[in-house]
Amino acid sequence: MIRLAERQSTATGAAPASPPQESSFDVASAYQRFGRELYLFALNALGDAGAAEEAIQEAFTRAWRARSRFDSQQGSVRTWLFAIARNVIRDTFRRRARIPEPVDDSRLSPSS
Repeated sequence: MIRLAERQSTATGAAPASPPQESSFDVASAYQRFGRELYLFALNALGDAGAAEEAIQEAFTRAWRARSRFDSQQGSVRTWLFAIARNVIRDTFRRRARIPEPVDDSRLSPSS
């Protein structure tokens, strides 16, 4: 597959794509620097400590998975993490909207 891409790029005169650069994103240091601030952001949005913890855990998991796409020239780690956290919070609200509220059985029985 790489050879095909190299052949196509040399045939068109373009230089072959360079290998992906190592990311400058370090999860441990990012968590130390921004974890509390992100948690408070999620807590304010979600209103529940457990949900906020889960949201930030998911945000850091997504950041770790996407670490190769982080570009420090496009923005700071803080900005990138807040954008990811915002998306996780939105996903949480969407998921909550799909879960129906339980029905109170006492309201269903006929009154005597």
